[in-house]
Amino acid sequence: MVPTATVVKRKNFGDLYRYWVADDKHRTHTVEIPSSVLMVAPVDFKRGSDEEHLDIIACGTVLMRFNDDAIFHKVDRSMVNRAYNAALRSQFSVGVIQPNE
Repeated sequence: MVPTATVVKRKNFGDLYRYWVADDKHRTHTVEIPSSVLMVAPVDFKRGSDEEHLDIIACGTVLMRFNDDAIFHKVDRSMVNRAYNAALRSQFSVGVIQPNE
């Protein structure tokens, strides 16, 4: 079964974005993304709008988690490419990830 993630809710606090993402076990995860991540473009993928970029990072962060029990995640700038890669290998209900050509 391919892992899935769905953005349930998002909120902008100015310097921080907070996302609530449901996983394939119907658990809701909280993902905090600093606004500085908007300045980090993925290396191997085309970047869409700010909202698409953050949606992919939020879902990818949940999908790439190492601890299955963790439901709170903090993103930093170094996680952008890994989150895009995790989202590419799964199904999520926001945006479309397109590789750079």
